[in-house]
Amino acid sequence: MTYFKILWRHLTASRKRHLVIVLLLMLLTSLFEMVSVGAILPFIGAIINPEQLFEFRYIQPFITQLGLTTPNQLILPVTVMFISATLKTIELEFLPSFKRRVVYRISKLKRKLNIQT
Repeated sequence: MTYFKILWRHLTASRKRHLVIVLLLMLLTSLFEMVSVGAILPFIGAIINPEQLFEFRYIQPFITQLGLTTPNQLILPVTVMFISATLKTIELEFLPSFKRRVVYRISKLKRKLNIQT
């Protein structure tokens, strides 16, 4: 932990900000990954049996808001939501390259300060 404190004191404000951004993006990516993986079975269930989803009381406000009248009309909105979650996860895949750049720049500072791990 002391190495972290030493390194943190020597980081510029922009590098500290980059580290915070990396942490937040990692958490956000994890959340979207869980949503997209967790949405696979409900998505398949909605495609196979839209009637069951249509009768689900928790989505009735959404069905009313969208003006859907038949169970088959649910397939398009469910597909759009599934694709959106998947695309958001793919979009956040740039995080590793950003993370590598931040870590590389910090490691250059670490070498400059001659900190041994």
